[in-house]
Order: sequence, then structure tokens, then C-alpha cells
Amino acid sequence: MSSCSIGSSLPRTVVNAITTLCLLLPIGCTTATPHRNNAVESDTSCVELWHDMEQSFSNNNIYDAASARIGGYPFLRSNRFYAAAASLFERPEQQRQIVHQLQQLDLEGRYRELNRLPSAEQQRLSQQWASSPSLGALKAKISRCSSKFLRQTFNQVAAWFVSSSTHRAHLKTQQRVQTYDPSLQTKTSITYSPQVRRPLSHKVMRAILKSTRDNWISTSLLSSADMQRIAHSWAPTLHQLIDRENGTNSLIGRVRRNNGSISIDSQQPTVYYYTSHTLLQGQPTIQINYVFWYASNHSKKTPWWARGNMDGFTLRYTLTRTGELAMVDLIKNCGCYHGFIPNDALFDTENLKQPERGAQILQHLPQHEERQRLEFTLSDSHQILHVSAAGKNVPVQQSYQLRPYSDLEQLVDEKGHTSSLFNAQGIVPNTTRAEAAMLYSMGIKSVGSMRQRGHQPITLIGRDHFDNPHLFDKTFHYLQPPTKADHYLRRSSSGLSKRVNSLKQMSQQPSPGKRLLP
Repeated sequence: MSSCSIGSSLPRTVVNAITTLCLLLPIGCTTATPHRNNAVESDTSCVELWHDMEQSFSNNNIYDAASARIGGYPFLRSNRFYAAAASLFERPEQQRQIVHQLQQLDLEGRYRELNRLPSAEQQRLSQQWASSPSLGALKAKISRCSSKFLRQTFNQVAAWFVSSSTHRAHLKTQQRVQTYDPSLQTKTSITYSPQVRRPLSHKVMRAILKSTRDNWISTSLLSSADMQRIAHSWAPTLHQLIDRENGTNSLIGRVRRNNGSISIDSQQPTVYYYTSHTLLQGQPTIQINYVFWYASNHSKKTPWWARGNMDGFTLRYTLTRTGELAMVDLIKNCGCYHGFIPNDALFDTENLKQPERGAQILQHLPQHEERQRLEFTLSDSHQILHVSAAGKNVPVQQSYQLRPYSDLEQLVDEKGHTSSLFNAQGIVPNTTRAEAAMLYSMGIKSVGSMRQRGHQPITLIGRDHFDNPHLFDKTFHYLQPPTKADHYLRRSSSGLSKRVNSLKQMSQQPSPGKRLLP
């Protein structure tokens, strides 16, 4: 997830220049960890103060438009001159001077906004946040907090300015994945495998997709039974590293609601699935999404402002229209840390339509045989480390159940009452992160909170979302021509339909020693 958004009507060249500067200041969701001093409570107080001010300005429709807010960096504002200067001046001391000027622009604009608030609101803010109930004391508090934010930033950018890339955070993730060596791994781990039947053959997969294709929208409309077969067939193996200090932090589980509260039952490892649709070379195709949940993320490797209750991950498999695996991409369930794992026989990964996304290509899709699953290695802080073809004849340490995602949207508690894991805004309650206050001015509510499908922004610039059907076509060039559109009409009595049903029945025959789900 990018950490900067320009909430004004500035020209595109100016927006690009401001964005360049924003990328040099790593505070946002997926960038480097901010410097943490001994005044954590004071830091939190400053974040809450900024949140309260911005809410007050919004409620009273008071914004000073002389300079533009830089979303994600609420202590900075810019104008056209400094936006241009950010891209012209390259030496660290020049960039530092610009940042100080952007801080001053914000303070000047913020003081004017405070002066325009109703007196009752000025008094409320002063009494709550300042050392004495006066507007002058409140401005002094704001100035101290602004300087604290800036000091934290400069503790990081000293090394950042000498980097040749503004995408260092993405590159670190990419490098971690591409250089991971399983033989050097010494941490305790657990391997989860799906408790399902043997994967379908390519022939059966193609037959199912073709037999369920609707000519009107030209995509496969799967029944729940077909959806389950395909989801079971592609279900991944998870190799999860364990947090030694808090082992339950690393265990996936089933989501439960008891006595009005949500818990993760790690005694019942569960992965939730749903299908979605996207476009590949302008043609509709199907995706299988696998979603899993942890009780929390309080790992010391996670920045303090990104820690909180519940954490989760989504793996998404995009199939070609003939049933082959084209792409796996993934996000944290907040929408953060989006990454691509493309099939390099289909996608041109060297020549992107959007070069800035290059660092999000974590690795290429590994070679795997028919009916062989993929294995995803995840860190104890719930970050992707490696993707490989799952080993054959490896003993299963722990089986997980596959459940439809709709279970999360209609949770049944111990009294039989039905409710959703998500609120009306598509947010999991009580999963707020401190970064939400830092990034309040971005215009996206509850940044960092766990989110429902359909409500997961993967960037703050441009408001791109995980379910954007044009995501791949806008990002990649293709190495193969699009498949020819078929004109098959679904008929229950057709010969193809009979052949598909026959193949389905064959695929449901249990293998020796394999246990089937009901």
C-alpha cells in the first residue's frame, strides 16, 4: 500500500512531484518502521490530537486551501513551488530544507484553521489536549507534536535519501521473498494442508469452466458445488513460522462469535474461500480467493502503529479461461502489502505498463505439476516469505477445513443469533490500528483495520482496490494472444454437459487412504 495521496486538483506533473517526495518519507502502511523513542505515550497522544483536529475541521467544513495537504503525512503541506523543487533538488540537505518548509506550511495553515473554528470547539480542543485551556497553549502543543513527527521521519530518511529507488519498502519485501532459503530456516514452524480430496485434472477443470460459461457475460457462473470442487482443487499448503514468545499469534483458526465478542479458534484451523471475476486481456475469467485469520498481530517485528487485534491474509488464484493458473496475488486483509506472483509464460514482467509496480512482483509462479499444490511460507509476523510447489508425500502436520467466506458474513453465535463479522462499512470492529489516525487525511476510514471483501484498498494514490477487474490489464503486457471467445451455450441436455457430469463423478471417487469432506 502506498502511503501518500494528494487531495487537491493540482496538475498531474505537480502531483507526481509531490508523490516523489512522499515516497521519500516512510511512515505509511507498508514502509519502513518509524523511529521509536521512549515516549510512546506521547507519540500516541500526538496522533490522537491530529485525528481530533482533522475531525473537527471536517465537521465544521473548515479547510485552508492555500497549500495542499499531503495525505499520510499530516504534519506536511505543499504548494506548486515546493512540489517542483522536490523533483529538482536531489542532495539530502536540499531535501531536508524542503521538508522543513512543508512542515511550516502545515503549521501556518493549521493555525489559521484553528482560528476559524467556533469558540466552543477551540475551548474543547484546548482543554483536552493543551497544558492550559488556551488557544496559544494548544498551538504550542501542535508545534511540539509536529516537530516530533518530523524528528521521527528524519531518523529514517538519512539512509533513505542515498537510495537510488523511491520504492525501497517494496523492494525489501521483494528481496526478502526472492532470497529466502528454506535450508537456513531455524524457527519453529507448522505446516497446514487442506483436508480435501485430490486436486482435479486440467481436463476436468476446463470442462467445468466451459460447461458453466454464460454467453451473455462470457464468464463461468459456478454452482456452489462446482465452486467447492475448484476451491478444493487449488487449496494451498501453508508453512507458517511460529512466534516463540506468543505462539497463538501465528496460528490460523476458525472465526467465532461468543457472548458478543469475536475470537479465533486455533483448535479448528480454517481457511475461508470465495470466487470472484476479473479481466485478462479484456476477457472475463474466474478467481478463487483463500482467506485466513490470526487472533492478533503483536509481533515485535511489526511496527507498533500496525499492531492490533485480529490479522489476516488473502491469497487469490486467477485462472485462465481454460483453467490454468495465470496469477497468484495477495494482500493482508486490511488491503496492505499487495504483491504479485505471475506466471511468466503469460505476463511480461520486464516491461510493465505501470513500472512503479515492478517492486510488487515478489517472485515468479513456481513450476508445478498437474494436481500439485502450491506451498506458501509465512513469517511469524504474517508476511509472505516464499512460494514453492508443495512437496510430495510430506506428512501432514495439521489439516485445515475449507469453509465458504459467506460464513463470516452470517456468523451464528452460541444462542443461534446470526450476525456478520463486519460492520456496515465493511470493517471488522475492534481491529483499529494507530496508523488510522496518522493517515486520517487520506480520506479512507480505518486504514489498517481488517476489511470485508469488496472494501480493500490496495493503494492510497488513485484509490485502487483489490477487486478492480482491470488491475492486471492496466499493469501488465501479455506474452500470449488472448484465447478465442467460445460460443458454447449451456444446455442441460447437451453432450458436453453429460461428459462434464461424467468427469465430475470420476473426480469425486476417493483415492486410497484419502478422507473426503462431507
